[in-house]
Amino acid sequence: SIQLNRFIILDKDILDDYYQIIDSFVNILYSIIQSENKTNNKLSQSLIGTIIPSIYTMKLSRQLEKYIQNKHIIALILKLTDFENDEIQLNAFKILSSITTEQEAKNIVYSNTIASLFIKFLNKVTEDSNQTLRFYNLLRSLK
Repeated sequence: SIQLNRFIILDKDILDDYYQIIDSFVNILYSIIQSENKTNNKLSQSLIGTIIPSIYTMKLSRQLEKYIQNKHIIALILKLTDFENDEIQLNAFKILSSITTEQEAKNIVYSNTIASLFIKFLNKVTEDSNQTLRFYNLLRSLK
């Protein structure tokens, strides 16, 4: 499982399949962001709410993380932090924390939003023992 082991080496065919999935996800996200009424459209939010955690999970693989970093999607993911949905915002910030350099992360002006979201979710996951993996992933996202 990618989620459990960052160092799994994926063979070329599987890697190519993941690349296609990532490319499709990025294209879908760009389409949603460029369309009007994006924040009020429940279908769009549902789709983003499915895609963003999937991208985060895929970026847990070192091979896929490099591919995602090379997609230059920081501006796209930053736009997702404006959605009025805590899960979408949290996953967007988790992705940003792993695909940005330290200097890029310092230039992002959402530090108060990031801090309050992470505290909110840390409180949730510490209250639920079934959230151990999520807790671990959340802590890994903090730089």
